[in-house]
Amino acid sequence: MVRHYREPRFLRSDGKPNFRDRIYEVEAELENVFTRNPVVVSSNLSIEDLMKKMVESGYRRIPVVSGDNRLVGIVTASDIINYFGGGTLNMIIRERHKNNIFRAFKEKVRRIMEETVIFAEYNEKISSVIEKMYKFNVGGLPVIYEEKVVGIVSERDIIGYYLQQLEGSVKEYMSKDIVTVSYDTPLIDAMKFMIDSGYRRLPVTSDERIIGILFAMDIVRYLASGKPFVRALDGRIENALNLRVSDVAVPDILSVNENMSLREAFEFMTQNGVGGVLVRNNEGKIVGILTERDLLNAIVLGARDNA
Repeated sequence: MVRHYREPRFLRSDGKPNFRDRIYEVEAELENVFTRNPVVVSSNLSIEDLMKKMVESGYRRIPVVSGDNRLVGIVTASDIINYFGGGTLNMIIRERHKNNIFRAFKEKVRRIMEETVIFAEYNEKISSVIEKMYKFNVGGLPVIYEEKVVGIVSERDIIGYYLQQLEGSVKEYMSKDIVTVSYDTPLIDAMKFMIDSGYRRLPVTSDERIIGILFAMDIVRYLASGKPFVRALDGRIENALNLRVSDVAVPDILSVNENMSLREAFEFMTQNGVGGVLVRNNEGKIVGILTERDLLNAIVLGARDNA
């Protein structure tokens, strides 16, 4: 199934959110919002060490910098999934490394990073940053001051800043149609679907019942765990990926009630370090999914509808 997106309800023809007064009444410089001293990596770091840094830090999006801390790219969990079999970057492993797992893991970050980076200026207005997030469909931007990386701003940072304006219940803004993947789906197929569809999280089903969820970072954790080398003693990377979704997905189901307030849901998501949760009704049935983008939508829609 295809999820229903709410963006067209409040985007102008140029792709910018249709903000109203309430957003601008509490306008502030970005310096009051973003996370300082972000995790950054060198373009010469190995992909193996990059994955370990992602897992240790919990960040799925990391700026790539030069020796003097100038922004040269950005690398995400999706880029890693793309590289290891999900998309076009996998050609590097097939053609350059002949599917050898040891060589593939030692490849440099510069081979898979995105060189065209959407970023925010240190003194930029928050509303301008939100516009960029919607226009370019990104959940976070490096923050630049005098051409150097000084921070990163995420949807979570912005939602936290506007928390008092986050009004309404989960069921008002959740996405009701859920795209799922079966527990016995080959992992490589799920990786390809993530890249093709743009989804970073897929609820996992067994007999039409949701039993877990597969996050993009779950795949990165597996790749960084050392287990791939055990499964590929012959050096063939395809053996490391010869798994089912259930071998990697998180079996615990984080969920919230559809009648919970958006503020409570945001606090729950933040406490558990996730960008999305499943939604249950009062009978315990899963009826939707709520993401940080849905919460950001609520702030923008609320600003418009209640201005």
